[in-house]
Parts: sequence; structure tokens; C-alpha cells
Amino acid sequence: MEYLIVNGSLELVGNMKMNKQLKQKQNLKQFMRILDLEMVTLINILNAKGVIYTHYKLKKERESYENNINKRNRL
Repeated sequence: MEYLIVNGSLELVGNMKMNKQLKQKQNLKQFMRILDLEMVTLINILNAKGVIYTHYKLKKERESYENNINKRNRL
């Protein structure tokens, strides 16, 4: 068995490798959770932008239609 001194205590080399792998796995899981949250946030922003764009586009089309009706009524 191989031992190393880590932070003032003896650690079995095999345990250190397992601890490192466990930490990497935990970090990867945390990263994936953060990435999921970022994707949800991005999707929400894009959805909101789509709703806002659609609202103003419809508003502009409605105003254009109303202007055309008003022009016809004046003739």
C-alpha cells in the first residue's frame, strides 16, 4: 500500500484517486445543473422576446389596417 501526506494526514493513494474521481463527478453534476438552469433562463428570455415581438408586430399591423380603413372612409 502506498501512503502520502495530504494536509498533514496520511492518505492511502487509492483513496485519493477515488476521492478525486468523486469530486470530479460531483463537480460535473453541479455543472450540469447550472447548465440546465442557464438553458431554462435562455429559453425564457427567448420566449419573452418572441411574445414582445409578436405583440408589437400585431400592434403595428392593426394600426396599419386602421389607417387604411380611415383613408377609405375619407374618400
